Amino acid sequence: MLIIAAVGLKGTEEKVALPVNVEEFSDFQCPACKSYYPVTKSIIAEFTDAEITFIYKHYPLQSVHHNAYKAAIGAEAAREQNKFSEFHDLLFEKQDDFSPKDVTLTDEMLLGYAQELQMDLEKYQQDLAKPEIQARVAADIADGGSRNVNATPTFFVNGKIVIFKDTDDVEQKLRNVIKDKVALAKKQLAEAQKNTQN
Repeated sequence: MLIIAAVGLKGTEEKVALPVNVEEFSDFQCPACKSYYPVTKSIIAEFTDAEITFIYKHYPLQSVHHNAYKAAIGAEAAREQNKFSEFHDLLFEKQDDFSPKDVTLTDEMLLGYAQELQMDLEKYQQDLAKPEIQARVAADIADGGSRNVNATPTFFVNGKIVIFKDTDDVEQKLRNVIKDKVALAKKQLAEAQKNTQN
């Protein structure tokens, strides 16, 4: 994806480039994350790939969600067949199946989800055990920890955490933060192009 930087800007205004990065630290067993996921999908769909890059980050809260880490591994294994988005959605839709404390999310359950998505089951089973899949999840967890993420979902826009107040309309606030950053990037790009033409 082409990153277009705005150059030659005056003043102390924050410099923003397209696409704007939107990151979500999330947990597949988190009820709040499940309620946010259709909202996030709706907002992301309002922007083009040239305007924003959405990055899902795994942050399983293992002390309270015993199956969240396994779900993250399952989703990352699906990425190997370009099915991460579909598996992501299916895990949230199936969350009630693996949330009870007496239920363990097994490879067999994950394979069942993969079958629903018409994936190559033999490859998927092999990918579930790959160290690099675990490493990707571990990298997200470490990234979240380094940024003091302590709850899910947590959103960052261009590296800055989005803080929600109790009185905020969460959907509208997230949408507005992204819209403002995209608008600023476009404004700065137009100014930079104008300056290069003069």
